[in-house]
Amino acid sequence: MDRTTAYLPILVGFFAVCPPATSGQALRDTVWQDRQAASAVPPRDGPPIIAFGIGATDLPDVRYAAAVSGAGTATSGGRLFGPTLTLDYSRPLGPAGAPRPLRVTYSGALSTAGRSESSLERLGGGGLFGLTAGSAPRGRIDLATSANAVAATASGTAVVNGGGSITSLAYSPAGTGAAISQYAVSGMGGSRAFLALTTDGDARSAAGYAAIIDATGYTFLAAGDTTGTVVTDSVRDSFRAQSHAFRFSTDLDAGGGWTLSPGVGPMYRATRRSVERTTTIDIAETMPGAGIPALSFGQRGEIDTRYLGLIAGVGLSRDLPGDWSLLMDAELGLARYRGELTARSWATVGGSPNIHVVERPSAVSGLTQQGTLSLSISRPMARGVVSLGVYANYISDVPTFDYQSGGAPAVTAPYGAGSASFVGAGQSQMAPSLGTDGASSYGVNLSFNRSF
Repeated sequence: MDRTTAYLPILVGFFAVCPPATSGQALRDTVWQDRQAASAVPPRDGPPIIAFGIGATDLPDVRYAAAVSGAGTATSGGRLFGPTLTLDYSRPLGPAGAPRPLRVTYSGALSTAGRSESSLERLGGGGLFGLTAGSAPRGRIDLATSANAVAATASGTAVVNGGGSITSLAYSPAGTGAAISQYAVSGMGGSRAFLALTTDGDARSAAGYAAIIDATGYTFLAAGDTTGTVVTDSVRDSFRAQSHAFRFSTDLDAGGGWTLSPGVGPMYRATRRSVERTTTIDIAETMPGAGIPALSFGQRGEIDTRYLGLIAGVGLSRDLPGDWSLLMDAELGLARYRGELTARSWATVGGSPNIHVVERPSAVSGLTQQGTLSLSISRPMARGVVSLGVYANYISDVPTFDYQSGGAPAVTAPYGAGSASFVGAGQSQMAPSLGTDGASSYGVNLSFNRSF
């Protein structure tokens, strides 16, 4: 994909810790943590610190590319909002009073985010509109429309092998007030053929709509004057993540009031992103109350990704005037990842139950590099510490998915404008693919660490 992932948490947390921190020394207990939901105040040795916050996540677009000329396209992406829960716990290792004490810190985070959106498009004029998924059903669609001063005419054929066959004609003479809106559905089990025709002689309007569906995919086409037909796209996007890490670190005197805190440890991270798109087509009728049922087409994809690796970091901290403390931290890491994609599609035509399309799962794996830079300042207050921090993070490989055309179906216009012809023979139409892209994150943290 041509867009990077960006996570932008803006976190306000409330924490419980005992005893109270009374100086900037509390900042020198550096902890590795997931930068998507992090306190700017590293924990001291002692009870666990639990934090709750609200974060924003900016994910890559999921593109639904056009598989036929003039076919509907859509994108899903943008900023998702949701809660985040973090847990940090630090304990010393080795004998008390050691000149260079070793410390182990566990850091974990759970987060979820989501967003829903809907768009509406009113078709108009001539041209071709289409929707596809999976492989082309074995069958054919033929649509032909014409409208002039004499009459409005629409004809069509929809055939799906083993599922049904429909052939129909609509004719409305001009100057008689004649108008026709008709539809038919044929087939059973996992295969359907759908055909709808509309004509209005006085308005010089004619349109044809057809769909063929089986267990491998679906193809929908509309041709002619589709003015008034409404296409509604609804997208639900959700994201969940959890991370766990242990960091082993120690403090070194760097001179000039600075303390150096190098550390290293393992990390594990798991994410799931789900995107569901539903397209509903409400066909414009030329006869009031004709009752052509709406058509519904849906696609859902999920990516589960696991990361396992090692993070090495170094913190640099010192006391500032006015009881303020400064902490800078840099991390580099290497992790192996595996992303698995599962997808499915479905269609509902003519009021029939959903017909499900089987999609093959896919996976991608490899090594990813990541790095983090952060800066925070903190000051003790009555029974707590207030802190403000900024950070930036980069991950070189993040699994992403894209609905791409696998070979556009051969849609022709044998009778000129207002006609469409398609032959399905199992060719790939619209299949989700899985690849990787770089990801960057950046943001600010504001926290208050309260003792009870």
